[in-house]
Amino acid sequence: MEKLFDEFSADFNRKYTELVETLKKMDADIQNISNKNQSLINQQFDYLKQKSKRFHRKNHKEELKAVKKVFDWIKPYGGLQERQLSLINILSIGGPDFIEHITNQTDYDRKHRIIVLE
Repeated sequence: MEKLFDEFSADFNRKYTELVETLKKMDADIQNISNKNQSLINQQFDYLKQKSKRFHRKNHKEELKAVKKVFDWIKPYGGLQERQLSLINILSIGGPDFIEHITNQTDYDRKHRIIVLE
């Protein structure tokens, strides 16, 4: 993106100088006006360049946040999900009787179990 702005700025300044040289043949006072005008245009162009950089960074951050959110959902705190699954999430999905319902349907002997929820 930086290269695109630099090329455009160089082309604009070159063509603007050519235009001013042509116009000076008609009126010599055009040089004063054209210098101020070119300065204002370059300031606006620099403003656009800075804004586009800001928008680019902002969009990049938003995309990284979305990817991180998915990654954190898949591997919370960098660990596998089954080790980090919150009881609150389970209760919000299955309701307050959810755990009792599951334990009543299994042989609950306090050993490590894998429960597949479908």
